[in-house]
Amino acid sequence: MSIFTEYQIPQWNGVNAGTLKVNINTIDQIKTNVLQQAQATTEQHIAYLEASILESGYNGAYPIILNEEYRTADGYGRLKAICSIVERDPSMSFIVPFILGDAMGKGFNGSTRGVMDKDLERIFSGFEKRRGFYRGKTDRAREQAEEAAEFLAIRKYGTHSLVKTKTTEQQLKASIQKNEVIYRKAFIAVCQIANELGYNPEAIKFSHWLALFCRFDVTEITLHIARSNVIENNGSTESQRAQIFHEMADKAELGGL
Repeated sequence: MSIFTEYQIPQWNGVNAGTLKVNINTIDQIKTNVLQQAQATTEQHIAYLEASILESGYNGAYPIILNEEYRTADGYGRLKAICSIVERDPSMSFIVPFILGDAMGKGFNGSTRGVMDKDLERIFSGFEKRRGFYRGKTDRAREQAEEAAEFLAIRKYGTHSLVKTKTTEQQLKASIQKNEVIYRKAFIAVCQIANELGYNPEAIKFSHWLALFCRFDVTEITLHIARSNVIENNGSTESQRAQIFHEMADKAELGGL
Protein backbone atom coordinates (compact mmCIF):
# COMPACT_ATOMS: atom_id res chain seq x y z
CA MET A 1 0.00 0.00 0.00
CA SER A 2 1.44 3.38 -1.04
CA ILE A 3 1.53 6.02 1.64
CA PHE A 4 2.16 8.80 -0.91
CA THR A 5 0.05 10.57 -3.48
CA GLU A 6 2.16 12.66 -5.87
CA TYR A 7 1.43 15.36 -8.42
CA GLN A 8 3.20 18.23 -10.10
CA ILE A 9 2.52 21.93 -9.64
CA PRO A 10 2.95 23.70 -13.02
CA GLN A 11 3.18 27.22 -11.57
CA TRP A 12 6.19 26.06 -9.54
CA ASN A 13 7.95 24.82 -12.68
CA GLY A 14 7.12 21.18 -12.20
CA VAL A 15 7.96 20.89 -8.51
CA ASN A 16 6.79 17.54 -7.17
CA ALA A 17 4.30 17.70 -4.33
CA GLY A 18 1.72 15.41 -2.84
CA THR A 19 0.12 14.10 0.31
CA LEU A 20 1.20 11.60 2.93
CA LYS A 21 -1.31 9.32 4.59
CA VAL A 22 -0.74 8.97 8.33
CA ASN A 23 -2.89 6.38 10.09
CA ILE A 24 -2.53 3.23 12.13
CA ASN A 25 -1.83 1.21 8.96
CA THR A 26 0.96 3.44 7.67
CA ILE A 27 2.62 4.71 10.84
CA ASP A 28 5.28 1.97 11.08
CA GLN A 29 6.35 2.56 7.50
CA ILE A 30 6.48 6.32 8.08
CA LYS A 31 8.55 5.99 11.27
CA THR A 32 10.97 3.59 9.56
CA ASN A 33 11.31 5.12 6.10
CA VAL A 34 10.20 8.77 6.28
CA LEU A 35 10.93 10.33 9.68
CA GLN A 36 14.46 11.69 9.74
CA GLN A 37 15.45 14.34 12.24
CA ALA A 38 17.15 17.09 10.25
CA GLN A 39 16.73 19.87 12.81
CA ALA A 40 17.20 20.02 16.56
CA THR A 41 13.95 19.76 18.50
CA THR A 42 12.78 18.96 22.02
CA GLU A 43 10.12 16.78 23.58
CA GLN A 44 8.50 19.97 24.89
CA HIS A 45 8.24 21.29 21.35
CA ILE A 46 6.72 18.02 20.08
CA ALA A 47 4.20 18.05 22.93
CA TYR A 48 3.23 21.63 22.09
CA LEU A 49 2.71 20.69 18.42
CA GLU A 50 0.58 17.71 19.44
CA ALA A 51 -1.64 19.91 21.60
CA SER A 52 -1.96 22.50 18.82
CA ILE A 53 -2.90 19.87 16.22
CA LEU A 54 -5.44 18.22 18.53
CA GLU A 55 -7.01 21.59 19.29
CA SER A 56 -7.08 23.11 15.80
CA GLY A 57 -6.30 20.30 13.37
CA TYR A 58 -3.32 20.11 11.03
CA ASN A 59 -3.00 23.24 8.91
CA GLY A 60 -2.52 22.16 5.30
CA ALA A 61 -0.85 25.50 4.50
CA TYR A 62 2.27 24.06 6.13
CA PRO A 63 3.59 21.14 4.05
CA ILE A 64 6.53 19.10 5.22
CA ILE A 65 9.58 18.90 2.95
CA LEU A 66 10.86 15.50 1.82
CA ASN A 67 14.24 14.96 0.19
CA GLU A 68 14.90 12.80 -2.86
CA GLU A 69 14.85 9.71 -0.64
CA TYR A 70 11.42 10.69 0.75
CA ARG A 71 12.80 11.46 4.20
CA THR A 72 11.93 14.59 6.14
CA ALA A 73 14.18 17.56 5.33
CA ASP A 74 11.88 20.03 7.09
CA GLY A 75 8.82 19.38 9.23
CA TYR A 76 10.15 16.53 11.35
CA GLY A 77 8.52 17.96 14.47
CA ARG A 78 5.08 18.23 12.91
CA LEU A 79 5.19 14.73 11.44
CA LYS A 80 6.55 13.28 14.69
CA ALA A 81 3.71 14.97 16.60
CA ILE A 82 1.11 13.51 14.21
CA CYS A 83 2.63 10.02 14.54
CA SER A 84 2.50 10.31 18.34
CA ILE A 85 -1.18 11.31 18.17
CA VAL A 86 -2.03 8.31 15.98
CA GLU A 87 -0.08 5.94 18.23
CA ARG A 88 -2.13 7.06 21.22
CA ASP A 89 -5.42 7.03 19.34
CA PRO A 90 -5.46 4.53 16.43
CA SER A 91 -8.81 5.95 15.26
CA MET A 92 -7.10 9.20 14.21
CA SER A 93 -5.84 9.72 10.66
CA PHE A 94 -4.22 12.62 8.82
CA ILE A 95 -3.50 13.66 5.24
CA VAL A 96 -0.27 15.68 5.34
CA PRO A 97 0.84 17.72 2.28
CA PHE A 98 4.49 17.57 1.28
CA ILE A 99 6.91 19.20 -1.15
CA LEU A 100 9.61 16.99 -2.66
CA GLY A 101 13.13 18.40 -2.79
CA ASP A 102 15.17 19.51 0.22
CA ALA A 103 17.01 22.16 -1.78
CA MET A 104 13.97 24.41 -1.55
CA GLY A 105 12.71 23.24 1.83
CA LYS A 106 14.17 25.87 4.11
CA GLY A 107 13.26 28.76 1.84
CA PHE A 108 9.72 27.52 1.25
CA ASN A 109 8.91 26.86 4.87
CA GLY A 110 10.79 29.95 5.99
CA SER A 111 9.00 32.59 3.98
CA THR A 112 7.02 31.53 0.93
CA ARG A 113 4.19 29.51 2.42
CA GLY A 114 2.76 32.43 4.38
CA VAL A 115 2.44 32.49 8.15
CA MET A 116 -1.00 33.72 9.11
CA ASP A 117 -1.80 35.88 12.13
CA LYS A 118 -3.91 33.16 13.72
CA ASP A 119 -0.95 30.75 13.54
CA LEU A 120 1.12 33.12 15.66
CA GLU A 121 -1.76 33.96 17.99
CA ARG A 122 -2.09 30.27 18.78
CA ILE A 123 1.35 30.47 20.43
CA PHE A 124 -0.02 32.89 23.01
CA SER A 125 -3.25 31.05 23.80
CA GLY A 126 -4.41 27.99 25.72
CA PHE A 127 -3.34 29.08 29.18
CA GLU A 128 -5.29 28.08 32.25
CA LYS A 129 -7.35 31.02 33.50
CA ARG A 130 -6.38 32.44 36.89
CA ARG A 131 -8.59 34.80 38.80
CA GLY A 132 -7.11 38.31 38.90
CA PHE A 133 -4.23 37.37 36.55
CA TYR A 134 -4.20 39.15 33.19
CA ARG A 135 -2.63 38.12 29.91
CA GLY A 136 -4.41 40.36 27.42
CA LYS A 137 -5.58 39.45 23.95
CA THR A 138 -3.71 37.06 21.69
CA ASP A 139 -3.73 39.48 18.75
CA ARG A 140 -1.97 42.03 20.94
CA ALA A 141 0.64 39.45 21.96
CA ARG A 142 1.18 38.57 18.30
CA GLU A 143 1.70 42.24 17.38
CA GLN A 144 4.24 42.66 20.17
CA ALA A 145 6.01 39.45 19.11
CA GLU A 146 6.32 40.74 15.55
CA GLU A 147 7.91 43.94 16.83
CA ALA A 148 10.21 41.89 19.08
CA ALA A 149 11.31 39.80 16.09
CA GLU A 150 12.24 43.00 14.29
CA PHE A 151 14.23 44.21 17.31
CA LEU A 152 16.14 40.92 17.33
CA ALA A 153 16.83 41.25 13.61
CA ILE A 154 18.17 44.78 14.15
CA ARG A 155 20.40 43.40 16.90
CA LYS A 156 21.71 40.86 14.39
CA TYR A 157 22.16 43.08 11.33
CA GLY A 158 22.94 46.40 13.01
CA THR A 159 20.41 48.82 11.55
CA HIS A 160 16.74 48.96 10.65
CA SER A 161 17.58 49.68 7.00
CA LEU A 162 19.74 46.55 6.78
CA VAL A 163 16.90 44.48 8.25
CA LYS A 164 14.64 45.73 5.45
CA THR A 165 17.13 44.59 2.81
CA LYS A 166 17.94 41.21 4.37
CA THR A 167 14.55 40.02 5.66
CA THR A 168 10.87 40.17 4.78
CA GLU A 169 7.84 40.48 7.02
CA GLN A 170 7.03 36.84 6.28
CA GLN A 171 10.52 35.73 7.27
CA LEU A 172 10.19 37.55 10.59
CA LYS A 173 6.83 35.90 11.19
CA ALA A 174 8.28 32.52 10.25
CA SER A 175 11.09 33.08 12.78
CA ILE A 176 8.47 33.52 15.52
CA GLN A 177 6.72 30.33 14.53
CA LYS A 178 10.00 28.41 14.28
CA ASN A 179 10.90 29.54 17.81
CA GLU A 180 7.37 29.31 19.20
CA VAL A 181 8.45 27.50 22.38
CA ILE A 182 10.91 30.32 23.16
CA TYR A 183 8.32 33.01 22.44
CA ARG A 184 5.71 31.27 24.57
CA LYS A 185 8.13 31.02 27.49
CA ALA A 186 9.03 34.70 27.05
CA PHE A 187 5.35 35.66 27.01
CA ILE A 188 4.72 33.77 30.24
CA ALA A 189 7.51 35.81 31.86
CA VAL A 190 6.06 39.04 30.43
CA CYS A 191 2.67 38.30 31.98
CA GLN A 192 4.20 37.43 35.33
CA ILE A 193 6.17 40.69 35.50
CA ALA A 194 3.27 42.82 34.28
CA ASN A 195 0.93 41.40 36.91
CA GLU A 196 3.57 41.72 39.64
CA LEU A 197 3.93 45.42 38.77
CA GLY A 198 0.16 45.93 38.70
CA TYR A 199 -0.30 46.14 34.94
CA ASN A 200 -2.58 44.37 32.53
CA PRO A 201 -0.35 43.50 29.53
CA GLU A 202 -2.91 45.34 27.39
CA ALA A 203 -1.86 48.59 29.11
CA ILE A 204 1.85 48.42 28.25
CA LYS A 205 4.24 47.80 25.39
CA PHE A 206 6.20 44.60 25.99
CA SER A 207 7.96 43.86 22.71
CA HIS A 208 11.28 44.89 24.30
CA TRP A 209 10.67 42.40 27.13
CA LEU A 210 9.84 39.61 24.69
CA ALA A 211 12.97 40.32 22.65
CA LEU A 212 15.11 40.35 25.80
CA PHE A 213 13.79 37.01 27.05
CA CYS A 214 13.99 35.40 23.61
CA ARG A 215 17.59 36.54 23.17
CA PHE A 216 18.93 35.96 26.70
CA ASP A 217 16.37 33.55 28.23
CA VAL A 218 14.31 34.13 31.38
CA THR A 219 16.79 34.52 34.24
CA GLU A 220 17.00 36.51 37.44
CA ILE A 221 19.19 39.00 35.59
CA THR A 222 16.84 39.50 32.63
CA LEU A 223 13.80 39.64 34.91
CA HIS A 224 15.48 42.38 36.97
CA ILE A 225 16.40 44.32 33.83
CA ALA A 226 12.87 44.02 32.46
CA ARG A 227 11.23 45.21 35.69
CA SER A 228 13.26 48.41 35.45
CA ASN A 229 12.07 49.19 31.93
CA VAL A 230 8.29 49.52 31.78
CA ILE A 231 6.88 51.23 28.68
CA GLU A 232 3.25 52.32 28.84
CA ASN A 233 1.13 52.39 25.70
CA ASN A 234 1.34 56.13 25.09
CA GLY A 235 4.46 58.22 24.64
CA SER A 236 6.95 56.01 22.79
CA THR A 237 7.83 55.25 19.18
CA GLU A 238 8.99 51.93 17.77
CA SER A 239 12.51 53.30 17.30
CA GLN A 240 12.58 54.43 20.94
CA ARG A 241 11.42 51.00 22.09
CA ALA A 242 14.11 49.40 19.91
CA GLN A 243 16.72 51.59 21.55
CA ILE A 244 15.49 50.59 25.02
CA PHE A 245 15.76 46.93 24.03
CA HIS A 246 19.34 47.41 22.85
CA GLU A 247 20.26 49.12 26.11
CA MET A 248 18.67 46.23 28.02
CA ALA A 249 20.52 43.71 25.83
CA ASP A 250 23.82 45.48 26.49
CA LYS A 251 23.18 45.15 30.23
CA ALA A 252 22.29 41.47 29.87
CA GLU A 253 25.52 40.81 27.99
CA LEU A 254 27.42 42.43 30.87
CA GLY A 255 25.63 40.27 33.41
CA GLY A 256 23.13 42.92 34.42
CA LEU A 257 25.71 45.56 35.39
